[in-house]
Amino acid sequence: MADKKKKTVLHKPGGGDKKIETHKLDFKAKATSKVGSTDNKDHKAGGGTSKVYDHKQDLSAAESKIGSTDNAGHKAQGGTTKVYDHAQDFSKAAQSKIGSKDNEDHQAQGGTTKVFNQKLDFDKTAQSKVGSTDLIDHKAQGGTTEVCV
Repeated sequence: MADKKKKTVLHKPGGGDKKIETHKLDFKAKATSKVGSTDNKDHKAGGGTSKVYDHKQDLSAAESKIGSTDNAGHKAQGGTTKVYDHAQDFSKAAQSKIGSKDNEDHQAQGGTTKVFNQKLDFDKTAQSKVGSTDLIDHKAQGGTTEVCV
């Protein structure tokens, strides 16, 4: 391995039979286009049947499609449905769903559950799970295994 490194360090690149050109190469004189890509290069678009207008067209005399405005002035009238524009008063006629107001005056009272409003202090009475702090001061030492660096 050391012998290979020595050879690499002492290596000097030699010549070869490839020459590096130093003058500018002119590709424009010799280069040709792909098949047919420049056959129509001098073409200029001229006309056709489409006309391009630069003023706004007057469409006021345009008519709608078949019968789409025949009934444009129609105003709906009559019918059996009445539309009111004032608020309805349902306070007298409205009733609750079946049995939903049977016990509306009930007030919760009593019971055996008491609700306390004081903060509990667990710092003095709390203990760790079974044996989880028994070896809290343990420090790992030696053993029979040796670690070499």
